[in-house]
Amino acid sequence: QVRNTGKGGRRKMRRNGRFKIGAACALVCLALAGCKGATFNGSRLVNEDQYVLEYTQFNTTDSQNLELESGDVVHTQIVCDGGSVSIEVKCGDSKPVYKGDAVSESYEFDIVIEESGTYTITVTGEKAQGSVSFTVEKDAN
Repeated sequence: QVRNTGKGGRRKMRRNGRFKIGAACALVCLALAGCKGATFNGSRLVNEDQYVLEYTQFNTTDSQNLELESGDVVHTQIVCDGGSVSIEVKCGDSKPVYKGDAVSESYEFDIVIEESGTYTITVTGEKAQGSVSFTVEKDAN
């Protein structure tokens, strides 16, 4: 209800209403932005023989290329303290040498490399907490 409080009163009430609506919209936007959460909160270590992610929050995709030789072994360790990770290890456009979707348990395993090349390790987290580690053990031959 708009009361006429004299000359210009109606205009002033409309401006105040618009201001209140604008302020309310701004508060809602800020609240929603705060709900999104971090995409990655942690650390990333990479060198020619290692790719390690440790995180308290992981909601994104990260990947790394490693040059591997036939006979190399990639020791893989997944620590899952919450959420899940999906992992793919592949060379170029070939079939993945390992693929794990929505892994939500901790475990470790080895991937034996049969063909030399550039391998891409891709890790995608969904509300994940924990770590993943890929350590290359070079073939002694």
